[in-house]
Amino acid sequence: RAAMAEERKAAAEQKRQEVEAKRAAAAEALANKRQEAEEKRKAIAAAADEKRRQAQELRDRAKEASAKKAAAAAAEKAMKQAKPRASISLFGGTSKVEPGKAIAPRGVPTIVRWRKRGDGGISGKIYGSPNFRDGEQVETSPIVSGSIGNNSLVKTGSGSSYFLSQTLPQGNAQNKRAAENAARTARSGATINLPSKKEAPQAAKKTLNISRSTPTVPIKSQPSSSGTKRAPRGVPTLVSWRKNRDGSITGFISGSPNFSEGERITTSPIASGDISAGQVVRTGSGSSYFLI
Repeated sequence: RAAMAEERKAAAEQKRQEVEAKRAAAAEALANKRQEAEEKRKAIAAAADEKRRQAQELRDRAKEASAKKAAAAAAEKAMKQAKPRASISLFGGTSKVEPGKAIAPRGVPTIVRWRKRGDGGISGKIYGSPNFRDGEQVETSPIVSGSIGNNSLVKTGSGSSYFLSQTLPQGNAQNKRAAENAARTARSGATINLPSKKEAPQAAKKTLNISRSTPTVPIKSQPSSSGTKRAPRGVPTLVSWRKNRDGSITGFISGSPNFSEGERITTSPIASGDISAGQVVRTGSGSSYFLI
């Protein structure tokens, strides 16, 4: 009997252990299932957050596009309603000159009546440059930095900086008024003595000195014995020209679709060709000229 009791006790213990093992396995399976459910919930939440983020980004882009469209429409409306002398800046366009409004940074020349050329350079009349006379027509090399528009500072690939404006610098405006007053009072054949930039404010208040003199006639450079004597077809001609320190050329142009006949211009620096009479030269911006 004692042996049978021991066997029953051992069987009961084994059965209890099996039940405990089953319970432990069931608990572990339940924990795994809960963990998988939690991970799945987190994944769904993350996907929902990403979807909301993308939707917000699309709304922001649409809002930005709408704002740009509204700004463009407002600008177009302003241009349509603007008076003929209103200060409306068009990218690459020419600009009218009204004296004494725009101010260039100290030491930076101003270009007025400017226009953007096809090669990316600027053509216009320059003021405040130590290398050119005020009001001289110049052509810059292509612009590499800065916004090409009125009251903007731009920089060329050669490192030159210019201030683009629709207005003459203040000192030049006073010189212009003094010249106009002198022209009205001058007699035919007279020479008008204009004040310098520094003297303009005082001289504009006084009577300009007018003395009789013979007209000054520019002397053309004589063609060299070698080289072409006629400009190639389609190449503008420069007469009474001179070479500047920066490698550019100043002279009077003819045969160009971009300038008036006999207009004084300054080219961008010459990149190829012999700078001498009877030769064709080419600027860094690609323009060609025949020198006489």
